[in-house]
Amino acid sequence: MWAMMGERPVDVVHMESFGKTWYSDIKSHLKLKDVNEVTAPYGQLPDLAKTNKVSHMEDRKASTGV
Repeated sequence: MWAMMGERPVDVVHMESFGKTWYSDIKSHLKLKDVNEVTAPYGQLPDLAKTNKVSHMEDRKASTGV
């Protein structure tokens, strides 16, 4: 998964500490520049309307043929 990040913008969606750690790793270890953090308080769902749906759909079509 890490090898696929960086070519396009990355959305990191999380709502708990484990996901926050992944976001921190992406920013500090991979040093990616175009990272969008979408988060919510513990126990709530993040607002998925804040994600980049166009790039996600392109990735899905390329990887699954759907």
